[in-house]
Amino acid sequence: MQIQFTNFTMGVLAMTLVVTSSNSMKVETPDEAAIKTIVESVATLADNRNFESLEKLYAEEVEVDYTSAFGGEVELKSPQALMTQWASSLPGFERTQHQISNIKTVVNGDRATATADVVANHYLDKMFWQITGSYKYNVVKEEGEWKISQMTFLAKSEKGDRQIINEAVEEASINPAPYIQRQQTKQAVIHFLTSLEEKDMDKLASVWAEDAVQDMPFSPDNFPKRVIGKANLIKHYADWPKISGK
Repeated sequence: MQIQFTNFTMGVLAMTLVVTSSNSMKVETPDEAAIKTIVESVATLADNRNFESLEKLYAEEVEVDYTSAFGGEVELKSPQALMTQWASSLPGFERTQHQISNIKTVVNGDRATATADVVANHYLDKMFWQITGSYKYNVVKEEGEWKISQMTFLAKSEKGDRQIINEAVEEASINPAPYIQRQQTKQAVIHFLTSLEEKDMDKLASVWAEDAVQDMPFSPDNFPKRVIGKANLIKHYADWPKISGK
């Protein structure tokens, strides 16, 4: 038996192939692509210790759940607090490698969810620790930009020595990351300004280091241009509650 294909039959087959191929290829939307980039960037920026850029990927408050790996409780943190926590340990490792795969996203208006598998490798001296699992993210759109509002890590397996984490934290404390130093400086300035506003001289005194120096190059002629030492600075501001008014 011989089968003959007419031009009409071939045309129908061609159309069927085109339609089938088109339906099987899901086109990624701009929102899906943006969320996928965020998930990938969390791993890349963490491995590169770029905490300033990493901080910008999170909403004003983020719910963090690592209980499946470390116990404890689910925490609600500011991006700064989360980065401070990570910057207090990650720089202590010689290197880390977070391998992200199988990213899936579901977008619903200005809210979305994303999941991804992860293999996280940690190295320090001769120590090694690997933990595998998956992340689930809740993401919200704020002023046109997607931000992570919730992240949950579901641990699957691990190998190596967890003691490496404590070693890394100790290493990081010896030489604080630039992010930590900038946050500490920022908090000291805020502490200084709020103590003046509240006229709290005890609080103000706690700001100064013993060898603190304050330069005031544009002060009036009858005002010091520089005050050196904690004791002198406390004396310098002693009358602040009286002269600053209500």
